[in-house]
Amino acid sequence: MTQPSPSHVLSFAIVDDDAEQRSAICGTLGAMAECHTFGSAELFFDHLRALSSTPLTARSAPHLIVLDWGLPGMSGLVAVKELRAKGVRTPVLFLTSRDSEKDVVAALTAGADDYLVKPFRAGELAARARNLLRRLGLSASDADGLTVQATPTAASYGVEINRSTSSIKMPNQDNVALTQREFELAHYFFERLNQPLARDDIMHAVWHHADSASSRTLDTHISKIRVKLNLRPELGWRLTPVYSYGYRLDFQEGA
Repeated sequence: MTQPSPSHVLSFAIVDDDAEQRSAICGTLGAMAECHTFGSAELFFDHLRALSSTPLTARSAPHLIVLDWGLPGMSGLVAVKELRAKGVRTPVLFLTSRDSEKDVVAALTAGADDYLVKPFRAGELAARARNLLRRLGLSASDADGLTVQATPTAASYGVEINRSTSSIKMPNQDNVALTQREFELAHYFFERLNQPLARDDIMHAVWHHADSASSRTLDTHISKIRVKLNLRPELGWRLTPVYSYGYRLDFQEGA
């Protein structure tokens, strides 16, 4: 099934074995993109292989994948691992009825960019899709015919990081001196923009351990750099928690 959207060049792949769910998702996202639907991961991969053997246009390559977990044959979790193993950087939004903490963590660790639990709310699904497109900076297709994302850097957004003075200068703001820990934490986030970062990984990188008793320390330091660097949504920056996982720092153009 394809739901055309002549005024748009974006293309979304909806992978779900429930026909009613596919229709509902396309009904929500069809206003912003052309939706191509697949009842299994295998059918979706067949589609990608077909694309790689034919000339691509902006309309034919998927710009976002909405993926269910409980698929016949290959599960959604295996599918996202396969995509990332092949170097495919297309944003993946898990949309599934599985709502346990371990499932959220497993999906994000495997390479998913966002996670939404069914039954979904149409407005929230649309907002999450738009957010993924905004913050992941989609670029041209790679040699395999699969959409990839441009990797954003702090410098590309006008952020100046000075290791020698442990200071950071945000666009149109004064230079800010940070404590060594604050600097290391901020630098870790800026080096990994628009990615969900596991709490334990952050603790290992900055404090060199992942003691759960230090969670409050991490939260306190994140609050401090948020304030000191003026990481506010109205300025385009969002340093936010990822439910049951960790944190992420995003930049949104035109905020």
